[in-house]
Amino acid sequence: MKRVLMVSYFAPPTLNAEAILVWKTLRVLSQLHRITLVTNAPQCKQGDPDMRIPPGVDVRAHGGVTFRSAFANKVAERLTGKLDDENLLWALRVPQVKKGDFDVLYSRSHPGASHILAASLWKRTQLPWIAQFSDPWSANPYHSHHTIIRKLRDQEHERFVIAHADQLIFPTVEIQEIYEKAYPLQAINARSVVLPHHVSEELYSVRNASVPTEAGKMLLSYFGDFYGLRSPAPLFDALRHIHARNPDKLARVEIGLFGNLEKKFVPLLEQVPVRIHRGRYTYLESLSAMRKSHGLLLIDAPNDTGVNSFLASKLIDYIGAKRPILGVTEERGTAANFLRQGGQYVAAPRAVDKIAYGLEQLIDSAKVTARMERLAAAFTSERIVGELAQWLDKQ
Repeated sequence: MKRVLMVSYFAPPTLNAEAILVWKTLRVLSQLHRITLVTNAPQCKQGDPDMRIPPGVDVRAHGGVTFRSAFANKVAERLTGKLDDENLLWALRVPQVKKGDFDVLYSRSHPGASHILAASLWKRTQLPWIAQFSDPWSANPYHSHHTIIRKLRDQEHERFVIAHADQLIFPTVEIQEIYEKAYPLQAINARSVVLPHHVSEELYSVRNASVPTEAGKMLLSYFGDFYGLRSPAPLFDALRHIHARNPDKLARVEIGLFGNLEKKFVPLLEQVPVRIHRGRYTYLESLSAMRKSHGLLLIDAPNDTGVNSFLASKLIDYIGAKRPILGVTEERGTAANFLRQGGQYVAAPRAVDKIAYGLEQLIDSAKVTARMERLAAAFTSERIVGELAQWLDKQ
């Protein structure tokens, strides 16, 4: 059993994708290793009541430089983000640790601040270091709004992590390849591993969520937020396309959007030819609601390259729910590959005709295949985190 010094800015009970992944990881990892978690303090006071850091995990939480008002804190964060990581002030407050107290350093992003703080800890301790990335850092194609100075600073931080971490972990082959091309002299492939996201079967039955279903109706649900380039427009366009050709096809269809909707997308709701249900769930409630939905909708942001390098953690939750899925994602990439392995249909975000066809297939013949059942078994927390634990053991 290794003594692991883990660094993650996000942690439970915060309700966002990264904190959920940290929670699911800690549930298993804390049974295999002794974990000390360095995280952000303010989030520990609020969030999802179901997600609690497991007993036995030593939490060392601290905040960044804070002001008296939430508005001032937000302004400071945005101004910092023009020049460096938004959470840099947190990362610069490095806790005092002794090398002899730990066997291995383990950091995970996003945000990059987790690795920035871990880099400082590495300089002090020279511990073996595993760095895990949920998304690309400096090469994230959806961060085009970052200033030149910010991009240069991200690259500087990233170069240090890539040069000094002993082991790198990526969620997809595509992200691994991004780093191989960006750092051809760093032997990325030789010291990296691809570990996808994960979920535990027993979590789907912990809560009994109420879903807005009626007798004779079919609920197709999307779980997560719409923001930036991730838009509900492709779904709505496809629904209008179907309605124009065959209105009866949608007579029993209702759509559930369970998450935040950026204001710019709200007007789109007025032009949808089916009933839209909106709401929010805690994480465990969302897993229950996934199982109660007739079909699930994955909607990713488009990419001009035609490749989706990312892996949305909710896709793994969808697969674990063992419900039919329509994947609105680029037709090349890990997400599309997983969906096809499970016998599910994939259409690119800009291909409205194909999305409409996929919806019609979901409406007419939605079913869970044996291939989906087998695929779900590949993403259990016990299996994926067990492999992570083995990599920690090797350090």
